[in-house]
Amino acid sequence: MLLLDVDLPGLNGLGVLRRLAHDGVLQHTRVIMLTVQSAESEILEALELGACDHVAKPFSLPVLLQRIRHTLQV
Repeated sequence: MLLLDVDLPGLNGLGVLRRLAHDGVLQHTRVIMLTVQSAESEILEALELGACDHVAKPFSLPVLLQRIRHTLQV
């Protein structure tokens, strides 16, 4: 399981996700995207690229931990 922020210093998290999908990493790794943005288009793009969830910042730590637990159980 990987937590990946959309806004990485010097990188675009969606580009990283796209590369992970291209390289086949997402076949055995689940990704939860984190972002300050919560635009519908960005959420849809992340999910279409292979992210299993999308969490907008700021987020509640207990909610994030529950989403991580759920992702690991699936």
